[in-house]
This record gives sequence, structure tokens and C-alpha cells, in this order.
Amino acid sequence: MTAFALKTIALIAMLTDHLTIVFPGTFPFWFRGIGRLAWPIFAFFLAEGFRHTKAPGKFLMRLFVFALVSEIPYDIAMSNSIDFFADTNI
Repeated sequence: MTAFALKTIALIAMLTDHLTIVFPGTFPFWFRGIGRLAWPIFAFFLAEGFRHTKAPGKFLMRLFVFALVSEIPYDIAMSNSIDFFADTNI
């Protein structure tokens, strides 16, 4: 299986999980189970990316910046407010 195919599977799995949370009652609860497939696949690619990078510090900094940026939409979707410390997606 190609990396693109694995990433596509993980993306679709993550989307089903997020749709179930953001629109409760609209999608069956077992979509959350499908969504749990995404993390191991993404973790694999994170580990592979870190293993093959020539600049581990820059790699980790990009991950950190992306985590901070992605926290804002997560907070808005989950609680309609922005609070970095109440409930994090990381």
C-alpha cells in the first residue's frame, strides 16, 4: 500500500470521527471507532518523518506551531470559545 493510500484512509477515518463529535446525533456512534484508525497511521508517518529529517529541531518546531494553530478551530468547534488550557486537542 502506498503512503498516499494510507494517508487517504487516515484522513477519511479522522473526518468520520470529527463529524460524529461536531454534529452529535447525525452520524452513528460507531463512526468514532472508525476514526480511531487515524492516529496509529498518522503516528507512523510522524515517526518516519522524524527518522528521515535532516533537521529534527525544525521538524519538532513545525509540529509545535501546527499544534498551536490547530488548537483554535478545535476550541471553537468543541466549546465555542478559545481557551488553550481548558481542553486541548494535543
